[in-house]
Amino acid sequence: MPYGTRSRNRPRPNYAEDQDMDFEVPPPPAKPASGKNATVGDSKRNPQVNAETKKANVDPSVARVNGMDSDERSPSVSGKETIPGTSSFSTVPPKKRKAAGAANTAIVASGSGNTAANAAAQPTTKRPATSIPLANMSRESNMMTFEKSKAILKKGGLQADDGTVLYVDDHVYLVCEPPGDPYYLCRIMEFLHTNSDDPKSPVDSIRVNWFYRPRDVQRLNNDSRLVYGTMHSDVCPLTSLRGKCQILHRSEIDNLDEYRKGPNCFWFSQIFDRFIRRFYEVIPTSQIINVPDKVKRALDERWKFIAVETNRVKELTAAVKLCKRCTQYCASNDSVDCAICGNCYHMNCVRPPLPKKPTRGFAWACGPCGRAAERRLEARNTPLGGVDEEEEIIEEEEEDPALLASTRAPSPSGPDVATDQHPGTQAEIAMAKMWPFRYLGIHCRVEDALQYDDRAIYPRASSRLGPRHQANVNVWHGRPVELVKPADIKKRFVKGGGQKKDTKLTKETLAAIEADRKEREKRPKWVQDEPPGYVHRGEDYDNDDPRNTARLMFKMPDEDDEHAPASSEAFIDKFMDRVKATAKSLKVTTWGSNLQDKALELLIQNKYDADKAIEQLSRVDRVKDLKEPILTPDELKKFEEGVTKYGSEHRSIRLHMKTHHPTSTIIRFYYLWKKTPRGRQVWDNYGGRKGRKRQNMDPAGKLQAEVADDLDDSAFDTDKARTQKRGFECKHCSTRHSRQWRRAPGVTPGQTVPSGEGKASKDKSNRLLLALCGRCAGLWRRYAIVWEDIDEVTKKAVQAGGRAWKRKLDEEVVREILASNEAASVDPSIVVQSVEGAEPPKKKTKVASDGADKKKAPKLPTPPPPPIVPDQPRWRELPCFVCNVLESAGERPIVCSHCKLSVHKRCYGLSTQVVPTKWVCDQCTNDRTPAVSTEYMCTLCPIEATAHEMLEAPRVTHKKKSDREREKEKLEKELMDSVQLEYNKKQANLNRPSQPREPLKRTDGNNWVHVQCAIWTPEIKFSEASLLERAEGFSAIPLERYEATCKVCKKNDHGACVSCLQCRANFHVGCAIQAGYTLGFDVTPVKGSRKDQVITATLGEETGSLTAAIWCKEHAIKTPVHPISEAADDKSKNALQVFVENYKQADPTLTGTARKANLLSQSTKLASQAIPANAATNRRISTASNMARSARDSPAGASRTDELDGVSSAEDEPTKTCLKCHTDTSPRW
Repeated sequence: MPYGTRSRNRPRPNYAEDQDMDFEVPPPPAKPASGKNATVGDSKRNPQVNAETKKANVDPSVARVNGMDSDERSPSVSGKETIPGTSSFSTVPPKKRKAAGAANTAIVASGSGNTAANAAAQPTTKRPATSIPLANMSRESNMMTFEKSKAILKKGGLQADDGTVLYVDDHVYLVCEPPGDPYYLCRIMEFLHTNSDDPKSPVDSIRVNWFYRPRDVQRLNNDSRLVYGTMHSDVCPLTSLRGKCQILHRSEIDNLDEYRKGPNCFWFSQIFDRFIRRFYEVIPTSQIINVPDKVKRALDERWKFIAVETNRVKELTAAVKLCKRCTQYCASNDSVDCAICGNCYHMNCVRPPLPKKPTRGFAWACGPCGRAAERRLEARNTPLGGVDEEEEIIEEEEEDPALLASTRAPSPSGPDVATDQHPGTQAEIAMAKMWPFRYLGIHCRVEDALQYDDRAIYPRASSRLGPRHQANVNVWHGRPVELVKPADIKKRFVKGGGQKKDTKLTKETLAAIEADRKEREKRPKWVQDEPPGYVHRGEDYDNDDPRNTARLMFKMPDEDDEHAPASSEAFIDKFMDRVKATAKSLKVTTWGSNLQDKALELLIQNKYDADKAIEQLSRVDRVKDLKEPILTPDELKKFEEGVTKYGSEHRSIRLHMKTHHPTSTIIRFYYLWKKTPRGRQVWDNYGGRKGRKRQNMDPAGKLQAEVADDLDDSAFDTDKARTQKRGFECKHCSTRHSRQWRRAPGVTPGQTVPSGEGKASKDKSNRLLLALCGRCAGLWRRYAIVWEDIDEVTKKAVQAGGRAWKRKLDEEVVREILASNEAASVDPSIVVQSVEGAEPPKKKTKVASDGADKKKAPKLPTPPPPPIVPDQPRWRELPCFVCNVLESAGERPIVCSHCKLSVHKRCYGLSTQVVPTKWVCDQCTNDRTPAVSTEYMCTLCPIEATAHEMLEAPRVTHKKKSDREREKEKLEKELMDSVQLEYNKKQANLNRPSQPREPLKRTDGNNWVHVQCAIWTPEIKFSEASLLERAEGFSAIPLERYEATCKVCKKNDHGACVSCLQCRANFHVGCAIQAGYTLGFDVTPVKGSRKDQVITATLGEETGSLTAAIWCKEHAIKTPVHPISEAADDKSKNALQVFVENYKQADPTLTGTARKANLLSQSTKLASQAIPANAATNRRISTASNMARSARDSPAGASRTDELDGVSSAEDEPTKTCLKCHTDTSPRW
């Protein structure tokens, strides 16, 4: 039988999900004359358990753990393996325990080292380092053998050769994987025999219930005797047994400290579910009180413990809750507690019934308590003088019994409770006996314990009730549903007397519909109409039927067919034997699939007449009918050459052959030829074929195999080691002498250490194997305790205090210390228990041995520190001033060589031929050769300049800085200020601005406007949109927009406002940019019928009419926003270019004077709508001249409505004065 204790390369079977039990149940033992809890069976199966469960005394059989009373190793007689206990140990450790094994290499004992106080009292004389066996160890192997008993059960027990008897529910040690780790702890659930039908046959394996150490579940705990129970089981071979131990629940132990002193004694109080990764509290059933009586009796009879969540322990162990009305048990999920009197009620017992429990944070009061509170409130509010006669209030207990019965909930502990309708079967009773505990937490009902066939005894993460876990089952009508085609009724309509669409069905159609409805009412419920689009599946049509979708090649004859033989299988076998006889005449192989398929096809065509089928088969053509690939000798030669050259690359073989055969023929021939002698000869010698790699054992694995124990793969054979002249060194205590050596944890196979014997230490053949001596192996395998040097223990004891270490001391360690001191042959080193997962101690720095002999060199004077050199400041790379993005579609911004204005070519309307290093912006170009206004202010917004950081700030770190670092940072800041000041002076000398200019464009009135302001103002157009040149249309902006107050700057004396797309708030475009508002393009879908009338464009995945929109930052934008820098579909343009070229291009058909006349006419129409009729009498205002120029080109264009109201005399008009020359006379202002 293959060795192993846990499933490593396959998932462990989850017995919680098995529908059918996969184990054999032994016949139940005879019932004793007395005994109440017969189903638990503790006293019957193991007579030694009674004393253990009542008192935490150590079992005498446990004291002989690991079979240490015998001096000889006895081989097992298991019939399934020649060498018992031998595993296929690999040089590569399994992955399952790799993390734990790796951690052990760094674990140096801690945890039970309370020996600091004892170490001070012990003598510290140095003695030769020789290992001492365990205090109770006299044999060299811990394997349990069963040669004397032949592994046959006697009175329910299995006796080992050392006298230890194992019963069901005993706790044992199992060898671990890898064998160097501590033993597995488990409980025997049942013995499995070689012959499952014969209970007297030898036992070859056992089913065990696992217990986990804290190190197995990544828990940090200093108690070496603490374990965690599980509800996971596995089947392990009998050869993996390594001794007997004792595991009790905490409630069964009176004095835990005294119990822990016993050898091989462990305790638990929780179980761990490795699938859910959750811990559950384990409480005895004797402590369960708050359950119905029947549930309480069932728990006491069938189970010993229950596993629950921590927050449910208090509920189950508290006093039983009974309903105040029906006096039956109240479950927490369907009952409520009165917040005043504390009584409990079923939710259905309350009148009216409660549909759900009160919401968290709210309390509920019963009827009597509520009425009492009302009476107190009325008495407090009623005046003393006029007290009316108090009306009689019917108490809740005096209600009508019939009404009370109708509203009462079914009692979960009454006669209607769900109980077993049949006694438990043998398998169900066996399942209840195999597990001492079951789950009874928040995700199940307490009534589940009454069901013998309950399979949900295992922990679960959530409830399995509800629509998420149950399928919606259709109604079963007693037979399968038959689908029929619905009646095909052609609906005919007749025109009515009203509108065109007012039609109605004809009388014939209505009659047909009514007849079909009556027919559907008469037919059975299982006859239903086919759903629309239903396709029938699984129907066999003839091969000639057009509805056939699969060609039938062969099927077995029916038993009731007149042509069918008595035995179909024998008939087919006999027929195929006759087919093989015809293969030679057809020159094909007898096992060829083509011949067999054709023979069966002819058999079914001739209605299973074998003679006719054989006669037709003998006349078939090898190529046309059987489609056998045939190659000429030359083609076969070329084919073999191709296989030799290309292997199984069929296309390359066909090209090499230069044949007319298709690739399908080459493939068919290849797989027929491959199994021929010639095919094996050619294909086996193909150089590119993957051969079987020889597994050469590495020297380290070979070295370990030379000294490995043949019977116990967790130990070494000292006789072999003596023959091979191999020595060992203990990994924990560093001793080199021991009666028995075991495998060490966290050690690679064959790992060695130098022997340290002078020159011989350099000889690799004289190196020592790392292992564990018998003493260290005993403590490590059973308790996971690691020995540690006394000096390290003393340091830790001084740091932590003696009491803290004393609490961590293990009694087994004390025994070993006493044994080692009495032997007087070892150094009284002290061991401590390893703290699972503790941080390994840091390695000490090695000091050279010859360092003390060398003379110390004279100390040189400390050189002065180097001078502090600050980092040179770097110019900051500014983003584009239009889209505020550094890189757009792979394009970096270009910078003006005069003022540092940074823009993208696409965003500023520059051609692709512009040289980035020599580019000068429009405003700097206008400074050299003025063509328009030199007042660089936007006409539509008050933003004149934006401050920018020209230099990159030094990197700021939050770590603690030294004096040199602070000094360096100070120098860098001073250097930045000096560079910035020098740059400002240089720009001033050249009559250039010290800050980058705004991205402005020319207007038709020789002024300037921001690119964003021109684009986001709907009335503004460009005479050349691709270059964003000559913005025009300012006179078309309504006067109200000039007078609107900006939401951001709170001013209305300069510029025109636009509105938010969502809230219609007014603000300047420049102010919106400064305030961080969202600028982008919104796409409005356009109907197909209006696409010829509306200009459409595509941005991203949207196509429609584009709108340049602005959103306030307070809004949550609900529609997609396309930013300025978004690339269009062809990647050559961005969203701004697409919008400008489609919606901002002025009418190109008008030029020169015609364009100006058109603008004049448009502005005149707008002005006529805004100017009152009597305003024309004011001759000082020229309407034509006012509207001919841009609205913001002169003060006249910015005239407000108060200037247009009525005619004013010369005396009433205010005196105008020029702002610069202070003159008060001018023909035009």
